Amino acid sequence: RLGLRLETKLIYAATRALVQLLLLGYCLLLPVFHAHHPLPVLAYLAFMLSVAGSEAASRPSYGYPRLWHSALASIAVAWSLVISYALLFVLKQDPWWQPQYLIPISGMLIGNALSAYSLALDRFLSMTRQQHTAVELRLSLGANRWEA
Repeated sequence: RLGLRLETKLIYAATRALVQLLLLGYCLLLPVFHAHHPLPVLAYLAFMLSVAGSEAASRPSYGYPRLWHSALASIAVAWSLVISYALLFVLKQDPWWQPQYLIPISGMLIGNALSAYSLALDRFLSMTRQQHTAVELRLSLGANRWEA
């Protein structure tokens, strides 16, 4: 027994997660799954991507202007390439936008892209911050921003 006294926090977190999932499933996903049109599915995917971009931009220790835009673009490009391949060559569903396949697979892909982007960006920004004198020295000696 470690004596961490996390029982109350764990119960609170589990209850909060349950309530959030129930609200998300009932209020947002139920209409999307019952719609017979790609527009609600694509709107929900855009919502997922924007939340992922916002989360990825908030995770690194350091940031820069318009970080949210680059995070959203990076995650969206990675997701669109993989989901296009999966829809065209692996799943071969008709219609391609069936929410019971597209939403869960997209959630997994977006979550993995979010984690990879956040880790890579945090590592890059922290290393750039730690080695800023070397970067500035290279720039002062004539290197362009990519060489520095």
